[in-house]
Amino acid sequence: TWVAFLERSRAREGWIRRAVWRTFWPTLIGFLLAAVQLYPTFELWTLSVRNQAASASERLTWSFTPVQWLYWGLPFLHGSEQSARPFFGPGLFHELVSYVGVLPLYFIAVVRPWRSSDPITRFLVGFGLFGLLLASGPVSPTYPLHWVPPLSLFRNPCRFLMWAELALALL
Repeated sequence: TWVAFLERSRAREGWIRRAVWRTFWPTLIGFLLAAVQLYPTFELWTLSVRNQAASASERLTWSFTPVQWLYWGLPFLHGSEQSARPFFGPGLFHELVSYVGVLPLYFIAVVRPWRSSDPITRFLVGFGLFGLLLASGPVSPTYPLHWVPPLSLFRNPCRFLMWAELALALL
């Protein structure tokens, strides 16, 4: 039995090395394939005006205020760019108006997915709420996260509405 144990442990020794090589090569090939696009992107990014984070006043202009949450059910509350009544809200219409619809909002209110025990549903609810808080900009407690490097690439806080819309679509 001792010999069998030693042989089994010797066979298990190389599993870490094999796992590293099985992840290293596909990752390296992926980076090499993506380098065709990534290298020029990073080269031009240093020359761009947008490589710096937006100022606080600029972020305040492009944040999704709680009053604008009404746009999810009433998208033309402050007019639109195409209608006879021009858009008079802050920022641009196509940046700040996010229409979800009354029926999905009603279903969310009736079903109450935040009470679900399904982990995917709970993740989507948290993901959507986190996206809403980030889109709210300076009026939310998550505002300091806008200066963390991956999130600082979003110059306008209202772009985090994509996360909330994705979560609502998947719910």
